[in-house]
Amino acid sequence: MIPRGDHLINEKQRNKGLPDWNIEVITMIRKGLRVKQSITKFADGINRMQNST
Repeated sequence: MIPRGDHLINEKQRNKGLPDWNIEVITMIRKGLRVKQSITKFADGINRMQNST
């Protein structure tokens, strides 16, 4: 007998062609990239301020 969780994952794989964890990982990576971009923008701003004085 297949555990229920595995069955659900197999169902979703058939429906989407992607397991759920893949989608979660992709969204996490996208969020991470956005955060990284805003941090670098912020750091650039600080560097400009320091250089101007």
